[in-house]
Amino acid sequence: MNRLLTMTVVLLAACAKPVDEAQPKATLVKQPTVGERNLQVRAELPVKVRLDELSRSGTAAVVRATIDRRIGIDLPYAVTFALPAGVTAMRGRTAFTLAPNTEAVVVSEEYELTWDVLPTADALLEVHGTTGTMGMHFKMPYRFGRPEVVEPAPAAVGPRLKMGDRDFGPSIPLK
Repeated sequence: MNRLLTMTVVLLAACAKPVDEAQPKATLVKQPTVGERNLQVRAELPVKVRLDELSRSGTAAVVRATIDRRIGIDLPYAVTFALPAGVTAMRGRTAFTLAPNTEAVVVSEEYELTWDVLPTADALLEVHGTTGTMGMHFKMPYRFGRPEVVEPAPAAVGPRLKMGDRDFGPSIPLK
């Protein structure tokens, strides 16, 4: 038995591939599990749209729209900036089309807006791209300095959710 074990070890050693010192050594990386808090998987959007206020006074504002095509998709985008009644765009295109391309590019458009009476409605930047099989649509409001409308969170008034020895508290009933 001892002799068989020795022969097996010798044969395995003879067949083993020598280690190349020039190759990087493998590093063991611990993969997060579902139960760990830091597990997040997010898909990156192919387009990121921002609307930044550069300056604002009582009767005027300068706003920059930024369309960041992060992933090159051969898709045209229609861009519109709809203004509420009483607001005029002194500078900036309120409607244009970004041509299809396969490169990641950033497009910016600066708007100079004027008004006599502070508008109560929002201006709305819309970026819309579509093909026969897919589409993307983004809406960014400009509120003329008004705070963002925050929807109240749904009330957790349903039965308590318990899974195993964990209690997640009251649930939110679906209507």
